Amino acid sequence: MCTATGCDAATAWKKFANTLVYGGVKSTAAVAAGNISQCQNSCILYSNCTGLDWYPYLYDGSHCWLHGPWSRRRVDGSATGITHYDLNPVCHDSKFVF
Repeated sequence: MCTATGCDAATAWKKFANTLVYGGVKSTAAVAAGNISQCQNSCILYSNCTGLDWYPYLYDGSHCWLHGPWSRRRVDGSATGITHYDLNPVCHDSKFVF
């Protein structure tokens, strides 16, 4: 649930399979772990981050690419294997309850 007092993992992110957004910022936080939770945490901590792309393989040295106002065009449904996650804007500035 995402409320004024906090967000849980289930409501913080909206998932889009086979989707990517161009112009992401590479996050090195999730490289070693290859962990989506590390990637999501990077987005939460990164100023103005509104979402992320998760690559199941390393792309240019990272699984995790952060997005925000600097990002460009979105490609829905044709980016095989890549998952885009939008961060619920209510959750971005509130406490997370995991």
